[in-house]
Amino acid sequence: MTDIEILLDSNIYFHFAIDFHPLLPGPYEANSQSYRLSVIDDLQREFERNSRLQNKFYWVKQDRYLENRSNNIVDLRDTTQEDIDTTTSYIKGLSIGSASPVDLRA
Repeated sequence: MTDIEILLDSNIYFHFAIDFHPLLPGPYEANSQSYRLSVIDDLQREFERNSRLQNKFYWVKQDRYLENRSNNIVDLRDTTQEDIDTTTSYIKGLSIGSASPVDLRA
């Protein structure tokens, strides 16, 4: 059975990973399906660029979370830029609040 990959945006990861560690061990089984949770490779860069995130979610840089993420990263470089731009534009149009560029890519 092939895993169904679910990409977590940074908001979900930052708010849930500490309480459900390891959040990304996968796969999870439900309804006769296998699911794997992942994050995109830009999540770490977003964290490093944002001092507010670093202060609020200080635990993100601890080794056990770094290791957990490193085994569950999706590299979007294989996705065409046109697909990313189209999807990002669509989601941005639906977005009620403000979504980070990393969340839009996820």
